Amino acid sequence: MNQMQEILPTVLCAILCGLVGARAEKLTIERIYGDPALDGPRPRSVAVAPNGSRVTFLKGKNDDYERLDLWEYNLADGVSRLLVASSGGAMAATWS
Repeated sequence: MNQMQEILPTVLCAILCGLVGARAEKLTIERIYGDPALDGPRPRSVAVAPNGSRVTFLKGKNDDYERLDLWEYNLADGVSRLLVASSGGAMAATWS
């Protein structure tokens, strides 16, 4: 097993744990079908850097999971940071 295969489960767990927060709210029909999803955000298009130092992924905005931002998770410091923020349009993006 190479280094990326060994660290990938840990990285994915760290990303998911960092994205999912627990809070109680009233469950209504609107809430069931609304944003954010009840099961929390899920990273999409996860990619590990060739040297295994970081992972990039797409994450939906808190108020609209269909608007995706590009994030990076740094394995050395355990911090996620926003790389590119979507600004609304399908092709519009801004660098942070």
